[in-house]
Amino acid sequence: MRKILLLAQRELASYFASPIAYILGAVFFLISSHFFYVILSRASDSSMRMVFSNIMVVLLFIAPLLTMKLFAEEKKIGTMELLRTSPLTSWQIVLGKYLAVMGVFLALLATTLVYVVILYWVGKPEFGILFSGYIGLFLVGSAWLAAGLYTSSLTENQIISAVLAFVLLLLLWVLNWVEGLVGGWLGRVISEISILAHYSGFEKGIVDTAHVAYFLLFTFLFLFLSARHLEAERWS
Repeated sequence: MRKILLLAQRELASYFASPIAYILGAVFFLISSHFFYVILSRASDSSMRMVFSNIMVVLLFIAPLLTMKLFAEEKKIGTMELLRTSPLTSWQIVLGKYLAVMGVFLALLATTLVYVVILYWVGKPEFGILFSGYIGLFLVGSAWLAAGLYTSSLTENQIISAVLAFVLLLLLWVLNWVEGLVGGWLGRVISEISILAHYSGFEKGIVDTAHVAYFLLFTFLFLFLSARHLEAERWS
């Protein structure tokens, strides 16, 4: 665990040593603040239900940008070979980098807590919806960052990594709409794979263990694939 934390600390420092974390943080906060202001002033919705939906859309674009450098940059500058020949296992490398990008994501998510303070100042929002909404965003973010980490392990080009991650996440997003076109048991199966089908309950204040399990399995799957890919590269 100590080796994982040391790698995570190094990776986290690299984020904040470059402008990327600050730029993405500013973009995320400005866009989410705009949604919060518009929804609160025009829709008079003090539950943040619609705000969470819009933040999820923003994360669809932010997650690939956060993860694109994790392995792609290491491969491009040649430091990936040092990681491969280090005493760190593939799982330790994957978890170290994943914890680092999760730290950045949680920092971004923490900026939205100011909206909660404002809501409690101007009204009485439903705590259950706020709690489940943040749980949902955390699970979605953790799953999407794991997918982005995997696509970053496939290439040394950061742009390609970001595009692959975005296409993958977008595909999993729109699968929910395919159910109405396909219908039948196949449509239901496709819907069960969709991210939206498992996230919608969190917006309504419902924390369903089946949906939590979906995101945890999603996260584990892409962390596993990343570790296996690194292992294959190490022995190739």
